[in-house]
Amino acid sequence: MTHNGGDTLEEGENTGAVQMSGGDATEDWVSPANKSSISAGDTFGNDNYTAGDTVRVIWQDTNNESSATLGQQDAPS
Repeated sequence: MTHNGGDTLEEGENTGAVQMSGGDATEDWVSPANKSSISAGDTFGNDNYTAGDTVRVIWQDTNNESSATLGQQDAPS
């Protein structure tokens, strides 16, 4: 997954966490325990997904009270 352009997402500035989720895996892209920002051109991914898994990019607010799916795509065959 690549952040193609736009604003830099900074952890702690109403970003909370941005995660990739699919299959049996969920990984933080931006969180207090991981990288502190996402800028244009940054790439994130892993090998934990199998063909047909629906991979989602999820935003979680700083208070863990709400979240939103920013995008989703099926893992390629």
